[in-house]
Amino acid sequence: MGCPSLLADSPVLLEFQAQDDRSMALRVLTCTALLLLELARNQPPEVAGERLPAVLPVVLHNGTEPWTAAPDMGSLITPVGPWLAPYQPAQRFNLIDLQRVAADALPHRNLLRAVARLEQASMTLVERVAAVSAGGGALRCRHRCAPGRPAGADRSGPAGRGR
Repeated sequence: MGCPSLLADSPVLLEFQAQDDRSMALRVLTCTALLLLELARNQPPEVAGERLPAVLPVVLHNGTEPWTAAPDMGSLITPVGPWLAPYQPAQRFNLIDLQRVAADALPHRNLLRAVARLEQASMTLVERVAAVSAGGGALRCRHRCAPGRPAGADRSGPAGRGR
């Protein structure tokens, strides 16, 4: 199955974490806001004023202890009445625990599968580099460009926003 069309042009915000972090939802919200601000500042004049893309925030946890922090902003803010609730930030992130996800259950030729396998393997650094080099096919774009062509090769303009 291909990428959903709404996600195809959406940036993915990746945060790598070795330790649990109670304030991660706030950090991800801050990074998302800064990313969107940067995208808005750099929009070409012909698309200025258009909506910004949706962002998919993902935290990749590679620590030995399980993640326990809540993945949403609502858990960090004191509960308020219904009149104030709509004005509170509401974002969550997708948590992927690389030590506990079943790497073989992830799609083949997928970067996340390759990362999970590397995190779960007991390899030396040299063996990891060799595994990444040998598995380079997992890093190729599979959406809207020919196999082997770099991501964005079929697009023009800054940041691949041209049509």
